[in-house]
Amino acid sequence: MKKIYPYLFLILCIIFSTYIWDFIKIPYNDQNTIYGEFLFKKYNPINEVLRFLVFVFFPLTIFLILILNQENYYNLKFRSNNFFLKKDNYSLSTKSKLNIISFTFVLLILVDFFSLEFNRFTNRIDTLHDGVFLVAPQNYLFSGKFWLTSMYDYGIISNNIGLIINKLFNYYTIGSIRFFNLLLILLNKIILVFICKKITETLKFNQTTKCIFFIFIVFLTITLAHYDNSGASPFPPRSFLFLLFLLLIFEIFTTKSNIELKLITLGTFSLISLLWFVDIGVYTNTILLILFFYFIFENQVRSIFFLLTGVFISWCLFFFVIPLYEINEFFFQIKFLVSTKDYIIGIEYPKPFSEGSTRFTRTLLMVILSGIFSINLLFNKKINFSYVSKIIILLLFISSIIFFKTALGRSDAPHVKYSSGLYIFIIYFTLTFLSFALLENKKFFKKIISFIGKKKYITFLTIFIIVFISIMNSSHKKIKNLLSIEKNIKNLVKANDEKFLSEKKIDFINKFKILSKNDSCVQVFTGDISITYLLGKPSCTQFFVTSHIITGWTEDRFINQLKDRSPEFIIYTSSNNWLIDKRNMKNADQFIKKNYFFYKKIYDWEIYKKNL
Repeated sequence: MKKIYPYLFLILCIIFSTYIWDFIKIPYNDQNTIYGEFLFKKYNPINEVLRFLVFVFFPLTIFLILILNQENYYNLKFRSNNFFLKKDNYSLSTKSKLNIISFTFVLLILVDFFSLEFNRFTNRIDTLHDGVFLVAPQNYLFSGKFWLTSMYDYGIISNNIGLIINKLFNYYTIGSIRFFNLLLILLNKIILVFICKKITETLKFNQTTKCIFFIFIVFLTITLAHYDNSGASPFPPRSFLFLLFLLLIFEIFTTKSNIELKLITLGTFSLISLLWFVDIGVYTNTILLILFFYFIFENQVRSIFFLLTGVFISWCLFFFVIPLYEINEFFFQIKFLVSTKDYIIGIEYPKPFSEGSTRFTRTLLMVILSGIFSINLLFNKKINFSYVSKIIILLLFISSIIFFKTALGRSDAPHVKYSSGLYIFIIYFTLTFLSFALLENKKFFKKIISFIGKKKYITFLTIFIIVFISIMNSSHKKIKNLLSIEKNIKNLVKANDEKFLSEKKIDFINKFKILSKNDSCVQVFTGDISITYLLGKPSCTQFFVTSHIITGWTEDRFINQLKDRSPEFIIYTSSNNWLIDKRNMKNADQFIKKNYFFYKKIYDWEIYKKNL
C-alpha cells in the first residue's frame, strides 16, 4: 500500500497546482509599453515560467521526498573516485557491434532522405518565416556587414544560412533554404542515432540485448525528427546545434580519450550557440554553467580549466576578428530579443484542464511523466542503471525543462511541439529500457536473445529489411530518386522562385519592380518580409522584420536609417501583418505618413510614395 502513496500524492499535488495556477501572478511590469497580448491582459511573462515550474516541480518534489523514504530507493551519490572512470563500470564489449548497427542506421536514414520527393517542398512561401532566412543574406551581400544592416530575428548563423549556400554554389534560392533545413533534420536524425548509441553503451545489459535495445530505441527516436512541416518537428532544424552539444557532453562522460580537446571544444559552444540561435545560445550556456558547478562539486579542476579555456579562446577570437561596432550591435540585439520577444509574440499558456487546453495539459503531464521516469531511473535500487547513465538522464531532463522555455515564449501548437523532443525521448527511452529490464530474466526472452545471438546476422538483416520497408512505405518517397539524387535535389534547390508564389504575388512583384526601379533598397512596413528578397535589393534599414521597430528601443534608429536611405516608395500595408501593431512604432508610423502619401493599391499591398 505504501508504494501507492507517492503516486497518490502526486495526483493530489497536480490537482492543487492546477487550483493555484491563477494565483501565481506577479505584478505587471508597467515600464513595458509593447502592445501585445501581455499588455492587454496586464500579464507579466515571468508568470509563464513560474507557473510551469510550480506545476511541474511541486508534484515531482513531493513525489521524490515520499519515494526516497521507501525501501527500494536511495539518495543518488554524485561523488565518485574518478569522474571519467566510474566505480560501477559498464561493459564496452558491444561497442564495435553498436558501431556497425549505428552506421547501418545512418545508411538507412540517408536512403530515406534521398528517396524523398523534393518537389513536394515547393509549396507556397511562408512570407514571414521563410523571409527571415532570405533577406538577411541579401543585406550582407550588398553591404558586407552583418548586425549593422540586419536586426536578426534568430541569430547571425541561422538567419544567414543563405550565405553558406551562396558561398558553395554562388547563389541561393527559396528552394535552397528549404533544402538546407531538410538537411538539418537529416543531421538531427543522425546525431540522435549516436546519442542513443552513447546511452546504450552505458547500460548493463548483455551484448545481444544491448544491440536489440539499441535498434528499438533508435527506431522510436528518429521518428521525432521528421521532414514534413519540419519547423514544428519535436526536433526541428534549430535544435541541431543543441543536439550536437549534448552528444559531445555524452562523449566526454563515456570516454577517456582526448578529454582535454573535447572539453575545449565544448567550451566554444558558449559563443557558437549564441551565433546560431539566441534562444539556443541561452539554453546552451545554462547547461554549460550547470556543468561548471558539477565539475566544482566533483573537484575536477582540470575539467574546469579546459572547459573555461574553450570559452575563453572562442570569445577572444570573436573580439579579435569582429569589428567593435559589430560586436556592440551583437550584444544590443541579444539584449533586445531577450527583453522584448515575449511581449511581442507572447501568448499566455492555458490553465491546465481548462476549456480548450487539452493539448497544453497533455504536454505538462508528459513533462511530469518524464520527471517521474527520471526519478525512478536515478533512485530505484532495483533498476540496474550505471552512474554515467544516471548523469545522462539527469542532463536530458534538465535540458528538456530549459528547452521548454520556447513553448512558454509563445504558447501555440507549433512552439509547444518543437520544444517537446527531449522529454518525449526520455519517455520513449524509459519505457523501452524498463520493458527490456523486465523481460531480461524471463525464460522465453532468454531463448529469443539466445536465438538472435546465434543467428544474429540473419536476425539483424531481417530487422533492417523491415525498417527499410517501413521507411519506404510512404507516398512521398520513391526508390527511383536514389538513382537520380542530383536531379531530385535540383528540382528543389534550383526551382524558380516564382514556383513558390501565387500568381497575384508574382504580378505584384513585377509591377512594384517597375515602379521602384530608381530605388536602391526596399522598405517593407508589413509582415510580408520576403518581398525584399524577391525584389533583389537590400532592405533600406536593419528592420526587414517590421515587428522589431519598437518605441524606446529601436524606433529612432529606424527613422534615422529611413531618412538616410530615403526610398521613393514604401510598402506600407498588406494582408500579412502578423505580430505588427503600429502602436508599437507610433513615431515611425507618423514619420512615414508625414513624409509619404498613399500612392496606389496593388491587390492587397498599399504603396506609399515620398512627398516631393
